[in-house]
Formats: sequence, structure tokens, C-alpha cells
Amino acid sequence: MKSGQTLIEFDMAAIKAAGYPTITPIIVTNADEVASKVEGQIGDVVSGQDHVLTIELK
Repeated sequence: MKSGQTLIEFDMAAIKAAGYPTITPIIVTNADEVASKVEGQIGDVVSGQDHVLTIELK
């Protein structure tokens, strides 16, 4: 993986129009084993500009 690489594409308008939430949870199941710090971005992000998740490895 590279920074800014597309992970998924979807139609946000269609999801909202269908009445579904557009919140996307990110779960790191073993953070206590591999990370000394985990910080997530709250709100909208822009591809190639914003980091969704920052993990500082042990």
C-alpha cells in the first residue's frame, strides 16, 4: 500500500439516498500488540491529502 492509493470506490449519493449511514468504522484488532499510538481522523477526508488513520508502531 502507498499513501493516497485507492482502497475502495463507492457511490456516496446512492448510499445516502437509500437512507444508509456513511460512517465507516476502522477496527485495529491487535493495536495493543503492534502500536504504541493510534490516532484516527474524524470527519470527511480528501484522498491524497488526509490520513484516515495514523499508527505509530512499537
